[in-house]
Amino acid sequence: MTELVFAAVGAISLLHAASRPAGPPRQHYLLLWVSSLLGGLANDVFFSWLPLVDNFWHAQATLMVTPRFPLYLFGVYLAFLYLPTAMAWRLQLGPLAEG
Repeated sequence: MTELVFAAVGAISLLHAASRPAGPPRQHYLLLWVSSLLGGLANDVFFSWLPLVDNFWHAQATLMVTPRFPLYLFGVYLAFLYLPTAMAWRLQLGPLAEG
């Protein structure tokens, strides 16, 4: 069930970013979407290669990219990084809320 929820979050967040008005608003949201995805994945890969912190595993999933890397992580990072920042932007909460 979790895999489906995070897949839906990823798809909905991409639709949200792509449906913004043309020009700078759309570019900002698409850049946030790509940055959230790549930043989260890079963080996960980087820390799984460091011997000092290579002590974590993700739950097994239906679709696995590698034996340690489930496909649902793509949606997890979008849910944890894209959605809160996009909400803070949309609600114009200011830099403190964005942080």
